Amino acid sequence: MQCRHFVLIVGVVLGLSLSAWAKADEKDPQSVLADKGLRRVDQYFVIAEESQIGKKLHDAEGRQKKVLEAEKKATAAEKKVDDNKTLMRSYAKQRHDLRTQLEQTKNPQAQARIINALNEMGDRMSAIASSTEEETAAEKARTNAATVSEEYIESLLKLRKQYQGIKEQYTKLGADPEVIKAIEDYNKAENKKCKLGPTGAYAANGKRLAKLVGNMLSDSIALHKGGGDLYHVTVMLNGTHATDMSIDTGATIISLPYKVAEAAGLTPTSQSPSMKVKLADGHLVDAKLVIAASVRVGQFEVKDVECGVMPADLPDAEALLGLSYLKHFTYKIDTAKSKLVISKVEKGSGASAVAGGRLATDDSPAQTEQPKDATQAKAQTEKAEKLAKLLKPDGPAAPGEEAFSVKIGEGAELNFEPAKHGPVDSLQKTFGTPDEIHKVAGNFESDGSGKDKVQHWQVWTWGTVHVLVDEDGKTRYVAVSGGASGSAGSSGE
Repeated sequence: MQCRHFVLIVGVVLGLSLSAWAKADEKDPQSVLADKGLRRVDQYFVIAEESQIGKKLHDAEGRQKKVLEAEKKATAAEKKVDDNKTLMRSYAKQRHDLRTQLEQTKNPQAQARIINALNEMGDRMSAIASSTEEETAAEKARTNAATVSEEYIESLLKLRKQYQGIKEQYTKLGADPEVIKAIEDYNKAENKKCKLGPTGAYAANGKRLAKLVGNMLSDSIALHKGGGDLYHVTVMLNGTHATDMSIDTGATIISLPYKVAEAAGLTPTSQSPSMKVKLADGHLVDAKLVIAASVRVGQFEVKDVECGVMPADLPDAEALLGLSYLKHFTYKIDTAKSKLVISKVEKGSGASAVAGGRLATDDSPAQTEQPKDATQAKAQTEKAEKLAKLLKPDGPAAPGEEAFSVKIGEGAELNFEPAKHGPVDSLQKTFGTPDEIHKVAGNFESDGSGKDKVQHWQVWTWGTVHVLVDEDGKTRYVAVSGGASGSAGSSGE
C-alpha cells in the first residue's frame, strides 16, 4: 500500500510540473502583440510609427509657412526688377520726347535746358542699367524659394508614403490570426474592450496631410523663361538637391553641369561610361553617364534616370531636363500662364496600337491656348504657315508613306500627310518649346514581313501644327488644324 501511494503522489507532482512548464512557455497576449510591433494606447493597440505622424505634420505645417514667406520675398524682389524695367521704359519715352522737342526748338536757352534734361535722363538710365543689385537679389530669392519649396514637397511625399505604409501594416495585422487571438485573450483576461488601430487621431492626421498635399502638389508646375526660347523649372535630384533646369525636349537625356552633379551626389568616376551630349547651343561634348536614383518635378518622380555629366572645365554648361525624364509623361507648356501641365503615363494605359496606320492615345490632351487678341492670332497663323512650309517635302512621298486621318483626344479629325524628314530638335530651336507633346503608337510603316509592327512615336504640337515624330527623333508626318495656308495637311470634316 505504501508503495502505491508513493507512485500516485509522484504522478500528481509530475503532472503539475508539466502543466506549469507549459504555461510558462506560452507568451502572454501583450508579449505577442509587442512582438508584432504593437503597443497599447488607451483602448487601441497601435503601431509605434503612428505617433510620429502628428509630430511630422506639425513640422510640415511649419515648413509650409517658410515656403510662403520665401515666395513672398521672391515676389517682392522680382517686383523691384520689374519696377526698374517699367522705369527704364518711362525714361526711354521721356528721352524720346525730349529729343523731339530739341529738334523743334530754336531758342538756345531752351535747347540748353533740354540737353541738360537729356543728360540727366541718360545718367539715370545708365545707373539703372549698370546696377545688378536688384537682379542678383531677385535671383537669390527665387533660388531660395525654389529650394525651400522642393524640400517641403520632398518631406510631404515621404510623409504621405509613411502614412500609407502604416495603413497597409494595419491591414496586414488585422488579417493575422495571432494578433486577433492575442487581442481577444487580452480583453478576456483584463476585462477590456481594446481593438487594433488605427486611432481616431490617425484618421484626423490623414485629413490634415491630404489638405497639405492638395495645397502644394498639382499637375500644374510653375515655369520661368530663361535664355533663348527655353522654359526653366525646378528639379529635385536624388531627393536632396534642387536645381534649375531648362526644359529641352530635343535632349535625349538629362544634362548636368559638373558642380550640380557633384552637389546631388552624382559625381562620375573613372568607371562611368563616356558618351556624347548635345549642349543647348547644339555643340557636342564628351560627358559621363550616371544614373540618378530619383528625379522629381513637382510631385512627378522617376526612379533610375540616365544623366550626362558635363566636364568640370565647362562650368557654364546649362542644366537640361531631357527625354530620359520627360518620356515618362504626357505634358504641355501653357505659355499664357507659364505653367508645365504634366500627367503620368501609366504602364498598360496611355498610348496603344491600332492597325491601318492610325494613331491611338488614351490620354485627353489639353487644348492649345486660344489667342487672346488679333495680334497674337496673326502671329500664331504666321508661325503655323512657316512651320508647315518648312516641313513640306521637296518631292513625292516614299513608298509606304501614305496620308491618313486621325482624331487625337477630343479635337477634330486631322489629315496627316508625309513631311520632310529631319531632326525635330532643329524645329525647337527655331519655333521654341512645343505647346504639347503626346505619346502615340501605331503601325506607321510596314516592316516587310507582313506582320504588324507597333511603333511608339510622338505628336509635337506648335499652335495649329501637329508633327508626327518617329522613335529616332525625326519628323515624318504633319497635319495642320484651322486650314493654315501653305500647310501639308488640313483639318478634317
